[in-house]
Amino acid sequence: MPLLFTKQNNTMHKINLKKPLLQLNGLPVSDGQKEVMLSESIANCISQSGSQSNSLKLFEMAEKLYKTGELNVDTTDLTLFKDQVESNQMAAINLKGQVLKEIAKQVK
Repeated sequence: MPLLFTKQNNTMHKINLKKPLLQLNGLPVSDGQKEVMLSESIANCISQSGSQSNSLKLFEMAEKLYKTGELNVDTTDLTLFKDQVESNQMAAINLKGQVLKEIAKQVK
């Protein structure tokens, strides 16, 4: 009897968060010198979180996001990233919401 294997979904997703963090009125947040970017803000929150698992993978995602503003992730890592954004206690709701909306727009 042949063994049946289930094919895992290894679809790759490119997430671009090189966009300014916006205030609720739609204006960009500024640190006094430059616009605050979604990618840098969420990367900093992830790198400072007290996550109990996947620390190396999350650190590498944060590092890549901070440096390039983008992530190329498979479906499993996309779920990990979204879960980390959602549960991250360092991130404000305004930041989380904008990151999650960008992911929803870019990943169909």
